[in-house]
Amino acid sequence: MQSYDEITMCTQRTSTIKTFSVILVIVNFHAYEAVRFIYQPTDHSAVEGKQTHVTCIFTDITDDMEGKYDVIWTKESYIISKISNGFDLNRFRFHDEYANRQHVLRIDPIKREDGGKYRCHFRYGGEILKISNDCKLTIREIPSKAYPLIVFGKPTYKTGDKVTITCFCEKTNPMAKLEWLQPSKIGVLGLTTKSRANNTHAWIEVTFPATLELNGVFFDCKIKVRDEIVPRYSVSRQLHITDGSEFFMTTSKKPSRQIHQQYVTHSLSTDTVLHASKEQNDKTFAEGTKRDFGLGVVLGVVLGAVLGAVITLTLTLSVIKYRNRSHKQKAP
Repeated sequence: MQSYDEITMCTQRTSTIKTFSVILVIVNFHAYEAVRFIYQPTDHSAVEGKQTHVTCIFTDITDDMEGKYDVIWTKESYIISKISNGFDLNRFRFHDEYANRQHVLRIDPIKREDGGKYRCHFRYGGEILKISNDCKLTIREIPSKAYPLIVFGKPTYKTGDKVTITCFCEKTNPMAKLEWLQPSKIGVLGLTTKSRANNTHAWIEVTFPATLELNGVFFDCKIKVRDEIVPRYSVSRQLHITDGSEFFMTTSKKPSRQIHQQYVTHSLSTDTVLHASKEQNDKTFAEGTKRDFGLGVVLGVVLGAVLGAVITLTLTLSVIKYRNRSHKQKAP
């Protein structure tokens, strides 16, 4: 059994711990009551690929709290600085100016998945004392540099066919504006243009009857992105139209990566277009390699023949010279 003195000492220790806990609660309560926000993060939008920041500024931080508090940033209740939460800390940076009580979360460059609700949390003594309002960040999306893309319904048309040409763009928020730059040859023929969209893309189609007059025409498509100063343009390959008995071949300028001749249906997808483009590029490369190899063989044969002729001529001249010298030596 415990003695009276032991029980007394144990009671005193328990009382001391309780007293300390009460004091700590009172201190934290006063700190909670003292600290206030001067500035809290506000809802705003930012452009994909650019940079943005959210800011918290505090006041009435007591002297005993100096250098002992910190600020934690969260997105959708996930701590950003916690590596296991998957945030890219090369893009998410924290700037703390304790002298000015100013704390900034900077995101650079911005990605689409960065949209959401952000908060700052004031932590002191291991406890969160203040939490800011939610700040909703909306991302203004920018289409990939692969767009606009122009696609022909099929490689070659016959007179009387209905020509269908499509210019499409990745679907973004806000959506880019697509527009045809009407070729001069089409003039008064008139164009029928339709705008369509699915979950991933938006596009415009132009349809018109195929005539030989339009053989060799190029088409230009423009997209205007809200957050880009200069519009983007794409030029199609030449339109090929035949009367059915022969192909009207036209010279073609060097195509860019944005020119595609593969048939694409209305259910457009990025994978389909990129796969078609890769197949076309691989085919072009293979054909070019075969031509280069054939040319190298021909040049090798020609050079070999020339070299052989030179060697034969040199030997012949040497023999003739030797015989002349021998004939002179035998003469009386």
